[in-house]
Amino acid sequence: MASVLSVVSVVTVVTVVGASGGLGASVLAAAVSQRARRAAVPTVLVDGCPLAGGLDITMGLEHEDGVRWPDLSELSGVASGSALVERLPGATGVPVLSFDRRRRTPSPEVVSAVLTGLGSVCRLLVVDAPPSGVVTDAALALGGQVLVVAGVSVRQLSALAVVAELLAQRQTSVAVCLRGPGGARGRPVRRVVEAEIGLPVVAVLEDDRSVEADLVRGCAPGARGGGALVRAADQILGWAVLAEGQVG
Repeated sequence: MASVLSVVSVVTVVTVVGASGGLGASVLAAAVSQRARRAAVPTVLVDGCPLAGGLDITMGLEHEDGVRWPDLSELSGVASGSALVERLPGATGVPVLSFDRRRRTPSPEVVSAVLTGLGSVCRLLVVDAPPSGVVTDAALALGGQVLVVAGVSVRQLSALAVVAELLAQRQTSVAVCLRGPGGARGRPVRRVVEAEIGLPVVAVLEDDRSVEADLVRGCAPGARGGGALVRAADQILGWAVLAEGQVG
């Protein structure tokens, strides 16, 4: 298995963090993984939130067989990325490592070995995670970038400032996706984030009525069609992998 240093050189790690609850960070992480697949970027989606009910539900995979995080609790030694990927459930070509209702988190050593193994066999590792935790720590140790999803109210921007300060202590690259209006209506908030909080805004996620319908039908977010979610996911993918994402 490749070492952590060699994995960092070939895999892009994007850790998606919600600054507040209810902003759709998990849905956005899922959509980024789907858009990466459509761009022919080999991708693995990882759930970093043991108390969120399972990212496999968001992806419409809760009834699919395959390994979840609790199944890896007794893993020892190195982790074979190729063997793991073969055992993970997948949504339209994206392997997903999810928590489930057992809510058992493997040790930091196991989580680190698993992420390193997965990173050795993919080009993009998308991790949906809280600002801190075992999976978050392991993802940040691999390097890469953190995308913080933030709302536009005063309270939500205050939460963003707190999360930004926490992540700054980890010496990691942080950018923001704003959950609110784009264009001219969103520019004042964007200026606040960039000038006062000091973080670049790389995407704006506006309301998308199709998302809830897709989730009800068990369709993975971002797997089909266009809309605001797909546009934001494409912007984030460009920022993270293609170095050409721009917010209009």
